[in-house]
Amino acid sequence: MMWLAGCGGSSTSPPGQLPPIAAAPVKNAQADVAYIGTKRCAACHRAEETSYHHTAHSKALAELDLDAEPPDGEFSDPISQRHYRIYRQDGKLRHEESIRTSAGEPLILCDLPVRYVIGSGSFSRSYLVDRDGFLFESPATWYTAPKEWKLSPGYDTGNLGFQRPVELRCLVCHAGRVEPIERSPQRVALSALAIDCERCHGPGELHARKWDGAIASKRTSTEHDDTIFNPASYDRQLGEDVCAQCHLHSAATVELRGRSLLDYRPGRKLSDYLAHYTPQAPKTEMKVVGHVEQLRLSRCYQADSKLTCLTCHDPHDETPLPARSASHREKCLKCHTEQSCKASSENRRATTVPDDCVQCH
Repeated sequence: MMWLAGCGGSSTSPPGQLPPIAAAPVKNAQADVAYIGTKRCAACHRAEETSYHHTAHSKALAELDLDAEPPDGEFSDPISQRHYRIYRQDGKLRHEESIRTSAGEPLILCDLPVRYVIGSGSFSRSYLVDRDGFLFESPATWYTAPKEWKLSPGYDTGNLGFQRPVELRCLVCHAGRVEPIERSPQRVALSALAIDCERCHGPGELHARKWDGAIASKRTSTEHDDTIFNPASYDRQLGEDVCAQCHLHSAATVELRGRSLLDYRPGRKLSDYLAHYTPQAPKTEMKVVGHVEQLRLSRCYQADSKLTCLTCHDPHDETPLPARSASHREKCLKCHTEQSCKASSENRRATTVPDDCVQCH
């Protein structure tokens, strides 16, 4: 049995016709409002732009920077019997795939320069290559903790080599804006790399037009501004929908007929564009992109109608890894107390990170 997340009561629309898209509380949710790019935002929002570069969102997708890449290396896949070499040549990072012939000689199957890097590097860095205008994933990924090159995620059960296409639906949650070329999902144009300001706040044309040339005191005004969407200023569902674009992957996610995630603008209802199907008895284990689903299953979320993703996560900054455990605990203690925890002090301090709420919860 499955249930459909985000659906309301019966619709008055004729059978087979989708309900109209709900009105948005901000003007920049309209389809004709233009995107202006993060550099324009940074002209007035310097502090947010500076701290944003500490976040994983800012590193979700980037053009290759050779100096920032891990050391060269090589490894073999014993199942497919393919060998991989990662090396620098002529100012490029190249990934090479080869096998051994029956005579024991190496036979190169593919040798390509890397164009894009996926991932912040906190856990791993995966790579995309460009073949005649089409993007493909490299089989080689750098894993940060063990500091080694290994097969990319998913390749251990079926090694596709350099034949795994990276389509629009793969890139839409790593890039700020991505568009199909000539309506083909296999060829894409990246209008903005990484997850940028306008991915969460919506296009900035109207907002910039309103505030360009304004004196500093007006720029810091707290008056309501309907030219931009601020997830913290509206009801929980609309704010969560911004995060759910990419952090809610249910058992099945289906685009509504004639609509797509590319049409969604912050301030709109995501359920007007996507249908998320979830089992009636949801699984409790954590998924890579199941953050919103897991949050909604939590007792904290169900007990407090004001608790949202932003209660614990600052989208404009990221706590350094060594301080993250203490930061998480501090946020828990804003609502809970030391006495809320029923575990003994001895048991709490015996966890991998001592007295860490996240270790148990």
